Amino acid sequence: MRLGQLARKLDLRPIEIVDFLAKQSIQIESGGNTRIEDEHVAMILQKFDPQGLSGKAEEVVEVESVVIEEITPEPVEVIQPLSTISMPEVLKEEKIEVIKAPKVELSGLKVLGKIELPEPKKKEVPATTEEPSPSTDSAPVREPRRENKNSSYQRRERSTPPQRPAKNPIVLQREKEAREEEEKRKANLELEKEKRALHYLKKVNVVRPTKAVKVTEEKEVIKHVVKPPAPKSVWGKFKRWLNT
Repeated sequence: MRLGQLARKLDLRPIEIVDFLAKQSIQIESGGNTRIEDEHVAMILQKFDPQGLSGKAEEVVEVESVVIEEITPEPVEVIQPLSTISMPEVLKEEKIEVIKAPKVELSGLKVLGKIELPEPKKKEVPATTEEPSPSTDSAPVREPRRENKNSSYQRRERSTPPQRPAKNPIVLQREKEAREEEEKRKANLELEKEKRALHYLKKVNVVRPTKAVKVTEEKEVIKHVVKPPAPKSVWGKFKRWLNT
């Protein structure tokens, strides 16, 4: 039997049963689902319910009296069909005499006299002198040239050159900087070539040139250096400042 079930049966708290078993040197848990052996259950019943009143109390079953009420049906009113109502006879239509108005004949228009109007004067048409028709032997008349619409449209297309889309100023600036870089690179290559040529000539010549000759050669080399144009944009100036 479970501890909680036994406590409800004896109307006790589970801790009281646990304390009693602890005094008897029997240790159990205080949870309500703790299982108690049958021997221990008999010991507990002998202690707390020696007369066995708890078992008899469970056997008593209260029977509730069921009261059945008689329901009397309410009387239903029977609706009788309405009797046919005799309609009064339709009054006879009285003949109505139609009074017709007499017709009045109107006399037509009478012509008393005629008024003669003068006839309109006819306009005199001047006699046209027939001009001599040109002879068929004369030169044929040239018809005006009809320009073809398609040819005029083609001429317009040829005359108007195709408009190029405007480039972005940032793209133009980048292209300009790229061209400047390319020119600078070419100038450096030319300078390197000249330096190599001078170095080669120095090795070939047995007699070393004087200092004056060296100075002139260096001056000539400096003259060939192409200075790139100064940048005008902010980005170009910033880039030049980084390179310096």
